[in-house]
Amino acid sequence: MKNTYNFLLECEEVILKELKDDVPLCDVYKIVREKIEKERPELANKMTNNLGTALGIEFRESTIAITSKCTARAKKGMTFQISIGFSSLDNPDGKDDQSKVYALFIGDTIFVNENEPCTILTSSKKDISHIAIILKDDGGQDDEVDETPAIQPRRAAVEKVRADPSAPEESRQDNQKTLLRRLNERAEVRLTSQGDKVSSEKARKINNAYKSEGQLPQDPDIQDLKLYMDKRYETLILPINGTPTPFHISAIKNVSLAVEGEYIYLRINFFHPGGIGKQADTIDKENVYIKELTYRASNDKKDDVVPASNNLSHVHKLILEIQKKYKDQELERKQMEGVIKQDA
Repeated sequence: MKNTYNFLLECEEVILKELKDDVPLCDVYKIVREKIEKERPELANKMTNNLGTALGIEFRESTIAITSKCTARAKKGMTFQISIGFSSLDNPDGKDDQSKVYALFIGDTIFVNENEPCTILTSSKKDISHIAIILKDDGGQDDEVDETPAIQPRRAAVEKVRADPSAPEESRQDNQKTLLRRLNERAEVRLTSQGDKVSSEKARKINNAYKSEGQLPQDPDIQDLKLYMDKRYETLILPINGTPTPFHISAIKNVSLAVEGEYIYLRINFFHPGGIGKQADTIDKENVYIKELTYRASNDKKDDVVPASNNLSHVHKLILEIQKKYKDQELERKQMEGVIKQDA
């Protein structure tokens, strides 16, 4: 194998030497082929049919290849990817069908010069001492180990394990069972201690401003089915199908106001199951939820009457103010919880 690999390196050197400016590519192939047939005829039929291709706009220029039939000429400044190899080589030392056959293949990227050998752009050590890993025979390794007194105790332990192959497997299974039992116990303790805390946290996040319809503010805007913001209870009251419907500020994700022609549009997005955000994770998915609502009002001002769009603009402003206030309160509450935990 070593001799064949060294011969393969010699063949690549021939390619580098013969590939010059204005030389037909088929001539380069012919010279390499003649060298193999003369020095190692048994490898002639195992040689690769393509010794390389030019690199250009295409990754490989298939019409400019170092083959027996390509009459294209190499030009100074051209870049080639050259390669050569032998396949289906016999390995008499192989112990099975797979190791009895092997192949060798090397390649480089090169730059064509005018009257000098090609310049290698992928320069690296290709000597067999630098690219091969030689493994010693098992028998040789055992002999070396026997000669080393320091390894004798370890070898004795290994021999003991080999004598009883079921011992390490049983020990490993017992270990796994013990670890699994400990993990389950820790998880049970953690979940038990956090169960009440999680339930109270979710309960706290469900905000009901009014327990009954009679507690709704008695405001003319509500009676006229207009949008109304209750600052005291931080609740937005929206007319839905002719019915005033309250939504706590914590249920509102965001709001936007847009002017299109003679109308103003107020769009309200709510937290809902499947949405993104911490509030969405605590929502009861068995209920029915509204994802978004859009209200439209006219901008027209007639006979000194306040336009209907004023109600949307005013409510939009109040929602943003109360949202900011609510978020600040939540942030302060979380900070205080952290302080209490540290003191405890």
